[in-house]
Order: sequence, then structure tokens, then C-alpha cells
Amino acid sequence: MTNQNSKLYKTSGYITIDGIKLHYIIEGDGIPCLVIGNPSTFYPPTFSKELKKRFRFIFINHKIYAPSSEIEVDKITIDTIVDDLEKIRITLGLDKLGILGHSAQGLIALEYTRKYREHIKNVIMIATFPNYNTDIREKIGEFWESDASKERKQLFERNLKQISEEELNKATPLQAFLLEYLAKSGPMGWYNPIYDCSWLFESYQINIDAFNHFYYVLCEEYDFTQYFHEIKIPVFLALGRYDYAAPYTLWDNLIENFPNLTYKLFEKSGHWPMLEEQALFDKKIIEWIINT
Repeated sequence: MTNQNSKLYKTSGYITIDGIKLHYIIEGDGIPCLVIGNPSTFYPPTFSKELKKRFRFIFINHKIYAPSSEIEVDKITIDTIVDDLEKIRITLGLDKLGILGHSAQGLIALEYTRKYREHIKNVIMIATFPNYNTDIREKIGEFWESDASKERKQLFERNLKQISEEELNKATPLQAFLLEYLAKSGPMGWYNPIYDCSWLFESYQINIDAFNHFYYVLCEEYDFTQYFHEIKIPVFLALGRYDYAAPYTLWDNLIENFPNLTYKLFEKSGHWPMLEEQALFDKKIIEWIINT
């Protein structure tokens, strides 16, 4: 067991795939766990020091979240994303490990596990929707309309109105995306609807064309749900009751498709239970790891 007073292991570097530099950060001691991007600098502060005493998190980027303008967006598929993750695993000399994905990256974690199952011991999905096609996006909108309080909806509208046309006209595509995302984020993504999560995005850099290609082309065409039954290893699914980006109701009638699933709904969380209910999140994850 790690000495509780010792300094946690930390290192970082780059792996180049097809000429694109992908950043990684490794933090913590204990069970190795691959954490799939957003930008690799984005997720390290969202997981507690206590959890990093139990896990060695390998935070990695893939091309969707690389800021490079050299990415050939049209050549990116779900399969190439998964294969790039495998190249990263091999380069870092990792073998049996866990894999974790937040939001849409939970689906990529499942796809990687399905294709390269011999290397994965368990899967953690946080605030993940079961698919992201047109039907699912419509259901997300319906949940917001039927479930969100009047106050949340008013905050949402007020926040969007505070973004001026002048700001949007001057902004780069990435800056415009972040302006709108941060305006919506509190009401739609957090238990506390006025929470300011802008600190998470201070160094956020992505290729916005690749990002849009992933969400609105690849996820529109690819049915992730058809393969859920193939994942036989332990899976932990963490959802937030007040997550209006990935509502827990989307999983109705799908949870039973996993042969070995542990499901926890965090009652005072939105899209970020690892931050909003950190102590409880840590407790549940550690219990699950011990018992699987």
C-alpha cells in the first residue's frame, strides 16, 4: 500500500501518431487506469488525491481532442480512435489495466474494451449517454423540458442572453464554442445551477472540426448499444440525477444488457459526480474495485 504521506507519482510526455503529438499525464499510485481525453490536462484535477492513492491514472489524448490543425478529420472513425488508444497503450508499456471514460468517452472506453478485451480488467463510465444519435439528442431535450425546474430554465436563458453578438463575431470557433458551453453548463450540467466551472477550461485546446466530426458524424452513424452485451468484465456506471446533458433516464431498459454492471445514481450531482460528490464517488469506486 502507498505511504499516505508520500508524494504521488507524476510524469508527462507526448506520443506521436500519424504525425500528431498526443499529450499524456500519469498521476497516482496503485492500479493502472487509462483515462480517455478531452485534453489530457483537463481531467487530472477532477479526481481526488485520495483516489489517486488507489489508482495510477494515465490521462491521454486522442486525435479528436488534439489541438493540431494537421488532423485529417475525414479519416477519423470510431475504429481509428480505438486503434490509436491501443498504440498509446503499447508505447507506454501497459498491460492489464482499467479504462475510464467521462461523457462520450465512456462509449470509446467500451469500444476499446470490446476490441482489445485481453488488456482491460474493468471499465468505469461517468455521465455517459448510451448513444448520441438524433433520437438520443431528442430525448435529452425532452428530459430537460419535463424535468428541469423553472429556475434552471430561466438561468439558462439569462446566461445565453449575456453573450453578445459582438463577442461571438470576434471569437474563434473554439472560443465561440466555449462561450456557449460555459453559459449552458451551470443549469444543464451541475447540481448547483450557478456553479462556475470555467476554471476547468482555462487551458482547453482542441481541434473544433474534429470535435464536431466525432459528435455529429461518427456518433450519429455508430450504434454503440448493439455491442453492450459483449462486455463481460466488470463495468461501473456513475450517473448524476441532475445531469441534463446525459440524463439517467436514457439508460432505462439498457442497464440489463450488461452482464456485469454496477450502477450508481448520484442524487446531488449533474455531469460531474467525481467533483460534486467526491467523497461518495471515491467510496463507491473503491468498494467496487475491492469487490470485483
